[in-house]
Amino acid sequence: MAPLHASISAATPKKVSPSDPTASVARTSAREKCRQLEIPVWTQEPAAAAIANHGSSAATVSQDYKSDDGPEDGLREPQQSVPVPTVTPVPQWMPDAHIVLNARGQVNLRDQKPHIQVMLLADILYMAANQTPGCERMRARLAQDAQCVRSLSSVPFARISKARAAVKVVAQRHVTSTYQLETGYSVEKIDALLQKNTFIFPTDSHGKPIRSKPFQSPAIIRTIQDAFFHDDLSPGLKHPSSFISTSQTHPNDLELPRPWLLWPQQQ
Repeated sequence: MAPLHASISAATPKKVSPSDPTASVARTSAREKCRQLEIPVWTQEPAAAAIANHGSSAATVSQDYKSDDGPEDGLREPQQSVPVPTVTPVPQWMPDAHIVLNARGQVNLRDQKPHIQVMLLADILYMAANQTPGCERMRARLAQDAQCVRSLSSVPFARISKARAAVKVVAQRHVTSTYQLETGYSVEKIDALLQKNTFIFPTDSHGKPIRSKPFQSPAIIRTIQDAFFHDDLSPGLKHPSSFISTSQTHPNDLELPRPWLLWPQQQ
């Protein structure tokens, strides 16, 4: 018969030491963190902001943190919110302020409404619109719509380019004859005329410029006469009211309008 202590040892089951609860909880917490971090967070602005934006959605998507399949160390990368863009409403102009564009997006004079044609033929933009009957709304649009200004300005700009070209042709003729310039052989002479703006002064009997008389060179005077006072259709004779004097001591000495002087300079 076996000893008593041996029987007791055989009948009694062996004790199994329980696992460490701290390690189990740590693994569970890490997995739970991963699942929580993968859930996106949606943030919406107040409803008042949505109404102010004409009913467009003003919500922003904000995922505060990003979780990858890397180590479960609890590190998270911050992500920026991306705002949803809103659309600016386009002004609705009245029919009498509408303009017609051709296939190239440009303005043809004859395609426009009659009152706009009158405005463009008279002048351009704000001043002419203010003086032309029926252009009240067109004046308001010109003050606000930059694209409309650019489109309409092509019509008078073509006239200005034509006027500048005519002045340039006249000036070339008088400059060549006055200073006896020859094509390809007058480089040094031209450089001397440009030095200190010598070309704008008349010269004495010795060929020295009279600097007390600016813009009185024979070439300049003859160019002005032929370009602006040649016949009844010349602008100087068609618009005499445009000539005024800026001198307080010589009020009767009328002057060429400043915009006319800018034409040749812009060519």
